[in-house]
Amino acid sequence: MPRIAKYVINHDQFGSKIVCAWDECDSPGFENNKVRTHEHARNISCDSSLAKHITYVFCSDRHRL
Repeated sequence: MPRIAKYVINHDQFGSKIVCAWDECDSPGFENNKVRTHEHARNISCDSSLAKHITYVFCSDRHRL
């Protein structure tokens, strides 16, 4: 069954597509392959102003895994 996905767009770079976070890949990343990592301590709430997150996007499930 085919999946429908949207490209991840960087509005700071005039609407260009964000490239896959895989080291050797230059394909555009998709919303359904987005991963958010927590860069703050577990005792800090994600809603806090001290919370830090990094979001990575990938072009495929294989590159995401």
